[in-house]
Amino acid sequence: MCCCKNLRSVYFWTKYILIFYNFIFQVIGLALVALGVYSEIMRSTFTDTDHVLVTPSVFLFVVGIAVFSFASIGCIAALRDNYCLIYCFITIASVSIALEAGAGVAALVFKDPAKNFVNDYVKKGLITYYDDQDLKNVVDYIQVEFECCGGRIYKDWQINPYHNCSAPGPAACGVPFSCCVPNFEDDYVINSMCGYDTMELKIFEAVQVIHVYGCIDAVLDFVWNNLDILAGLLLGVFVPQLAGIIVGLVYLDVLKKLNTKPTPEMGLMIG
Repeated sequence: MCCCKNLRSVYFWTKYILIFYNFIFQVIGLALVALGVYSEIMRSTFTDTDHVLVTPSVFLFVVGIAVFSFASIGCIAALRDNYCLIYCFITIASVSIALEAGAGVAALVFKDPAKNFVNDYVKKGLITYYDDQDLKNVVDYIQVEFECCGGRIYKDWQINPYHNCSAPGPAACGVPFSCCVPNFEDDYVINSMCGYDTMELKIFEAVQVIHVYGCIDAVLDFVWNNLDILAGLLLGVFVPQLAGIIVGLVYLDVLKKLNTKPTPEMGLMIG
């Protein structure tokens, strides 16, 4: 009798923990979706150019939908004591961890192909740099913060129709101002033309004016020099997922031991 009471106590605790856990992720998912939709609406007010696949807003929207869907499966599974949905919840979380870990290992093992893959994606963003204010802000932020320019090298900006050396405008053979080396004597005035004609310079001359180092390598260098931050981010990603798997497995095990169908006395029922 005592054992049965303890088992039921564990059942209720794991049930409510699982519901709360998934509710938190539902809120996070909805927040990401809302942020993605808002960013896309703001982007569309600046441009009607069709290149949504490379915008951060689409990334936020897709991730938000995925997180909300995953959390909804777990929440309904706990509310209904549904074995199938619990298995589905645990499987999705396990596969997610495996894919994330596999992607990390693959990026380390196949370093150069991974860089080329990322660079191809970055170049798509460089092409539409001036057509998308949202994307432009992200690129500018990265180039300023990491003191870099372009994907692999500053001459990647040749792919942009305004900075290509064959372009008719004054920005031809140049790079955006966010690539420029800061002028500490004049911190409050931004010279938006500081990167013009820099691609015509020799690299030892250009380095005096702009950052010639590519952003992919700059970000990787930052990561390797700040492994404690990387470890913290990885823990922040993996620990919640692992915790969800553990709670789900305990909950499933308790349900099997109770060996009974869901009843109003055991938990919350819907539908």
